[in-house]
Amino acid sequence: MVGNRRPSSLRRWLSEGSVDTELLERALQKVERLRGAGSFARPDLQALLKNLTDILRESKPEYLERIASRRGDRLWFLDLPRVTHFYAEDKLTYAVSEGKAYSVDYAIAELEKKLDPKKFVRIHRSTLVNVGWIKEVAAFPGGGLNIRLKDGKDTDLTVARDRAREFKARLGC
Repeated sequence: MVGNRRPSSLRRWLSEGSVDTELLERALQKVERLRGAGSFARPDLQALLKNLTDILRESKPEYLERIASRRGDRLWFLDLPRVTHFYAEDKLTYAVSEGKAYSVDYAIAELEKKLDPKKFVRIHRSTLVNVGWIKEVAAFPGGGLNIRLKDGKDTDLTVARDRAREFKARLGC
């Protein structure tokens, strides 16, 4: 038990996102180091450590499915499969869906952590693209890439040279 939590409620507690898993992982590593040095000899602590380690390995991050956007005094919710890409401009971040740009309250770096990396790829310091909307990829001289989206407008986006290799690897091209 952790405090008054049983292992099953601990699993639920971790899956709800109530815990910073990186911080917990560092704490577990410290406990492992101390345990290896002989500082911990109580079997219940070892069982707890094993239980927490197992739970951490089982837990999968939960990614956003929708994102909110403010327009005037209204709040719009965009389904992420319909968002073609995100871009940052003039210290604001926008989600593009159905040809319209919607302002969102996340920076590109925050979105990169909150979005499923199998569905969204960072192609530039200011752009994330939904891979499901990519129509074609063309090479630029000098190592960059151009992406054309199948959004009805054939929007073109540029993959930065320093991100081209990772982009190709992620998409398998």
